[in-house]
Amino acid sequence: MAIPISLFFAAVFLFIGVHLPFWPVWLTAQGVAATEIGILLSVSSWIRAFAPPLIAQIADRTGKTKPLIVLMVAATLASFFLFTFTAGFWPLLAVSALAALTFGAVLPLTENLAMRASHEHGFDYGRVRLWGSLTFILGATFGGRLLIGREADFILTLLLGTLGLTLIASLALPNPPAAPRTQGARRPIIHLLSRPIFIVFLLAVGLAQASHAALYGFATLHWRAAGIADDVIGILWAEGVIAEIALFAFSGAVARWLGPIRLLALGVAAGLIRWGVLGLTTELWALVAVQGLHALTFAATHLGAMHFLLRAVPASYSSTAQSLYSGLAAGALMGVAMIAAGALFGAYGGAAFLSMAALSLGGGIAVIFLARMWRGGEII
Repeated sequence: MAIPISLFFAAVFLFIGVHLPFWPVWLTAQGVAATEIGILLSVSSWIRAFAPPLIAQIADRTGKTKPLIVLMVAATLASFFLFTFTAGFWPLLAVSALAALTFGAVLPLTENLAMRASHEHGFDYGRVRLWGSLTFILGATFGGRLLIGREADFILTLLLGTLGLTLIASLALPNPPAAPRTQGARRPIIHLLSRPIFIVFLLAVGLAQASHAALYGFATLHWRAAGIADDVIGILWAEGVIAEIALFAFSGAVARWLGPIRLLALGVAAGLIRWGVLGLTTELWALVAVQGLHALTFAATHLGAMHFLLRAVPASYSSTAQSLYSGLAAGALMGVAMIAAGALFGAYGGAAFLSMAALSLGGGIAVIFLARMWRGGEII
């Protein structure tokens, strides 16, 4: 049961590892201006924020999670194939929107499937999820090496190939048993968003994850401006991912020991330290010291969110709840934070990271309210 899920995570994050760093390069080669690239990426982000919960309701209503994942991966492959014949900003915008619509639901559905399967069959969710982190590094690293001396069109070839592997891996995924029907399950979005405790949960994890906006968008620029060499910057990024993998490797024991609320609290507390240091100094020893906190600011927060959803949300709402977490908390709030981080970085440079510490503080306040509201049982 764990092996096919691990293989799927490996395949899908191999695609993401190529797509995230190199897709703007392909767009530039098509003659797309920098401002237009920003629009293409932002539109895709907003579609991924709001479309997946609507798609996930189908999985909750029918129990057909695996077929829906296979369909969405196949549709994403077809969407990227359309880029082969697409030129000009508006056609690219249309195909980008289609690709975002189809791919946006894949990870939330898979995360939900993996978490439910780990609970039902007794394997460690983190140990299947860590394969995605490993292949993300492989995609970004070896993808760059494969592109040396080749035309930018090879990027699209790589993406089609990795999506093909993802489609093959999706066919081997297990299909979880249909969840028992819950009253009102035909409108899971409405029922979930009508629960104040679920809104507080979304704020807690959303602010914690959105606090990474300055890191994802501007850390490399900030460090290069401080005179840090590109290979050293690469090591700093790798340190964070390795720390994330280390926590995922022992996530089952850690989650049983700490529980969802303490995991979330650790994430926001680490954020106050990490973003404060990054906002105040570019000394290499300090950067090395705090980059390992990625295991807490991202991975512990994500694990806390996953275990909260497992324990607090009925199975018949689980796909929709996962998609709301991915789309609204980790998607829409991240999009807003990225815009703010860009403006602050342009005006104040590295001090923009201090605003990320403020987001972590807001997330910590929400975690305190969540701890007071939740008694460990289902919220619906």
